[in-house]
Amino acid sequence: MQNLLLGLGTGLVAVASVVFVAVHWSRLDAAVQAGLLFAVTGAAAAATTALARRRMPATAEALGLVTVLLALADAHAVHVGALPGVGEAAYWSVAVAGVAALAWALGRGTGITTARLAAVVLAQAPLLLALLALGPAATVAELAILGQVAVVLELTHRARRSAAEPRALAAAIATVTWLAVVAAVAVEVTFADWLDTNLSGAALVLGAAAGVAGFVAWRRAADPAIRVLGLLAASLVGAAAVVVAVDSAVSVRWQPPVLGLVAAAVIAIGTRVPARWGRIPAVVEGVVAGMALVRLLAASGAAVDAAARVTGSAWDLSASTRADTFVRTTGLLGAGPTAALLGVALLLVVAARPVLGRWGA
Repeated sequence: MQNLLLGLGTGLVAVASVVFVAVHWSRLDAAVQAGLLFAVTGAAAAATTALARRRMPATAEALGLVTVLLALADAHAVHVGALPGVGEAAYWSVAVAGVAALAWALGRGTGITTARLAAVVLAQAPLLLALLALGPAATVAELAILGQVAVVLELTHRARRSAAEPRALAAAIATVTWLAVVAAVAVEVTFADWLDTNLSGAALVLGAAAGVAGFVAWRRAADPAIRVLGLLAASLVGAAAVVVAVDSAVSVRWQPPVLGLVAAAVIAIGTRVPARWGRIPAVVEGVVAGMALVRLLAASGAAVDAAARVTGSAWDLSASTRADTFVRTTGLLGAGPTAALLGVALLLVVAARPVLGRWGA
């Protein structure tokens, strides 16, 4: 009952502060406005500190959250009263970062959790607001967001001795953000013709996302669950990045050999990962090899079908004309792609032997 009453009181104070700033702000003198709001926020912060020292944690937690909300109200008041000409996104990118820093300092100084949780949530917003203000290309924005995800995950890993709740919340937000970026790029690639997507940029973003997942798997290798999820995510997203890059940058006749070479390289690297990583790399190798073989078999089937059609319909042509038509129709049977296909086949055979040996062990 005590916690329920504290929660209700906190919500009512938050609503009251928002209503006050929205309705009565314009009726007061500018100096009175600033002094009153900052005085209330300072008093709330001081009361939070005093309650925490007196070992009244529930009340201190509730009042600490009220302090953060009042700080946001102060920031809004400053924007309306002193900096009305500054753009919304640009101003709030700086203001939210400042409030997040103050909330974290309040949480560390008093030992309360709500202020640190609020700081973790608010700290994710400044970059998004700055990107909204600057309006960069989608690829640049997505790469910047993935960079923030990597930084947040690394900080949560380094801060293993700090409170568990803020670290868990930061990791959860970073994971959801990573998934949102990957999903957004998947939509862009799926509807590339309608959205006029830059496929090279999309491949770069997917490669960066795979790198973040692999980095997490490496840094958290001691945790089997995180290691497995990180490896799977890195492998699947990395494979998607390769496919998108090849489709956008490589001609159709060269795509199967290139994908096969990439698959062979993945298999060769996967067979040399640490043994303590278990069988997940072998599973990934099998999936990647299967994807490459499907593309190779599809290309080979197309070549055989084209050859059959040329042979069946060209009896009235000369031998040289039939050969020229055959090569131009199949496409894949040129000298370069043929050599590449043979190299892919040999690499797949050589690289698959350690995989089979690992499964048999």
